[in-house]
Amino acid sequence: MAVTIEDVAHLAGCSKTTVSRTFVLPGKVKEETRQRVLRAAEQLHYSPNAIARAMVTQRNYNIAFILYEKHFPITINPFYAAVYEAVHAEAERNGYGVLASSSRAVAQGETDLLMRKRVDGVIFAGQTDTDILFDLHAQGIPVVLVNNDIEGSDIVSIRSDEYGGTQQAVRHLIARGHRRIGMLSGQLFPYISEIRLRAFRETMLREGLPVDERYVYSIPATREAAIDTVTRMLAQPDRPTALFCNNDTTAVGAIKAALRAGLRVPDDLAVVGFDGSSVCTVIEPELTSVAVDTARMGRLAAASLIRMLNGETIDAQRVQLAARLVVRGSS
Repeated sequence: MAVTIEDVAHLAGCSKTTVSRTFVLPGKVKEETRQRVLRAAEQLHYSPNAIARAMVTQRNYNIAFILYEKHFPITINPFYAAVYEAVHAEAERNGYGVLASSSRAVAQGETDLLMRKRVDGVIFAGQTDTDILFDLHAQGIPVVLVNNDIEGSDIVSIRSDEYGGTQQAVRHLIARGHRRIGMLSGQLFPYISEIRLRAFRETMLREGLPVDERYVYSIPATREAAIDTVTRMLAQPDRPTALFCNNDTTAVGAIKAALRAGLRVPDDLAVVGFDGSSVCTVIEPELTSVAVDTARMGRLAAASLIRMLNGETIDAQRVQLAARLVVRGSS
């Protein structure tokens, strides 16, 4: 016999109306009650009719996760894979599906792609085309930015403390006695790259150390580019004794280049990355990195978007998550 809404209401100890609201308008149900209903539904293997729910609410209960094309596909990018997993889990918890795509795919079909797939809201991760962004925003489609921000706009953004995280990394190297510190500035996208580079320069100067431009490189954010650059850098007689890399991928390349040159890490060259991705504990020595709470970033992005879809007020348009230096063997 099929499980009914009455069965769920009886097990959860509430009315049929409350069960219906839990699945249709979750924002209108107290969290404690909502969790009780969801547990009862899971125990009874009850699933609401998605089509009926959409007819009642005029929603499709799908959100889009659009990732910057240079970081796509999601599965090979450890940083955004973690963000996406958190978005997916939070969306699923609230009865939403997630459609993943790249910024290039959306740009080629402009906003038609999103409309055809009938999404209620969009999360843009990383750099995005502002024309598409503002077009969606103007149409009343809720948008949330992840790991990005557009100054002067009222679009909700969830990002990490890029400047403060970089400060921690540089000061850590200085505290370890390093004075010749270089930087690999991986070409991520302007919002991220420019803040981290500026923070590096200003922190060095603030600590009374010169910035040697010979050892500040803007390179593609790939392991191969880092290996090539650091190999040439280490061949010079007055090479740096430490490197700050603005992402973990280039930091891994820097470590590989040092080891291939017969140097010891961190004795001959200390390396610090940024992101705190899963690669930090794969390489040996393990990578010191500025950790970003990607799980919280994803959860907040999805939760903020769903609150907007429920007509709720967002407390903060711009949420900045603390970044934390995790010291490991590379420094």
